[in-house]
Amino acid sequence: MIYHTPGRRESCARAVGKARVDFPCIGIALRPGHEWGIKPARATRYPPAMTATAPTGLEHDRRAVRRGIVLFCLGTFVWALLDTLSKHMTGEYHPVQITWGRQIFAVLILFVTIPRREVPGVFRALRPGLQVLRPVLAVTVSLSFVASVSVMPLADATAIAFTTPLFVTALAAVFLGERVGPRRWSAVVVGFIGVVIVARPGANGVQAVTLLVLALAFVNAVFQIITRFISAIDSPHTTMLYTIIIAAILTSVLAPFFWTTPDLLGWVELVAQGVLTGLGHYIVIQAIRDANVSTLAPFTYFQIIWAAGLGLFVFGDVPAWTTIVGAAVIVASGVYMFYREAYVRAHPRA
Repeated sequence: MIYHTPGRRESCARAVGKARVDFPCIGIALRPGHEWGIKPARATRYPPAMTATAPTGLEHDRRAVRRGIVLFCLGTFVWALLDTLSKHMTGEYHPVQITWGRQIFAVLILFVTIPRREVPGVFRALRPGLQVLRPVLAVTVSLSFVASVSVMPLADATAIAFTTPLFVTALAAVFLGERVGPRRWSAVVVGFIGVVIVARPGANGVQAVTLLVLALAFVNAVFQIITRFISAIDSPHTTMLYTIIIAAILTSVLAPFFWTTPDLLGWVELVAQGVLTGLGHYIVIQAIRDANVSTLAPFTYFQIIWAAGLGLFVFGDVPAWTTIVGAAVIVASGVYMFYREAYVRAHPRA
């Protein structure tokens, strides 16, 4: 359930120095039990008369964790489905118009999911400047990704975009002063080797679209760093509200310059963009209520699998062996960095 977030007088520097988990696919940075105000799962106590037939507290917790994992994997499928729909629509509509559909119709989903008790103060932000900058970066990432999948396979673009955690590690070391040991720096290097394998640079060098995806991964990393600052002082619904509403306004200003009047099917697809965007956020939040964020983080990479499968089924894009190997290297480096960071937190002198 939702409960009170940390005190507002807690400094950002103190907040970002604690344990965090990043979800690069959706731009969420969480500190277990704090940023999103999620209470840890508690063992359910049953009356004595029920203990013979009812599940134990431990069994109940395990069921909740399994449910959370299933929901989270479903959330990654929704994001992959959203990207697939975007790639399909690029044949007729400009990326700006597609991104507009994502944001403008997601606002309705957002208002439905906000608890009524949080409505009076949901617009109150302690860092309004960062709350405004965040959606600008989000729109930049979304536009760049939609533009990239219009000319390259969905699996390739998704795999390269998942270098965001590598950039986050580097930026955190440079700008936040976080201690990053040689093992995690090695994982960063290995991850970028995976990018080279996916990109398959030829005699003419790396393609421009590959550099575009790397650039959006870097911008997404900056987005994650900003999220780390504001997630400890503003509620998740405030952050989501600012992000989607400002992004909707920004894309509404740009859309008329790239507008193609949709037919009935086009409007259905634009509405579906917003519904999938809002649904993805909602499912992930529900998953985090059931399972610890540290348990869910490695399952983020399921999105690459969904992207490869949908790309094959919808567009007939058969993943090249270099895509499979490179994606595996990127995933391995990302998962290793996550577990290494968790180990360092548990053993500060390691």
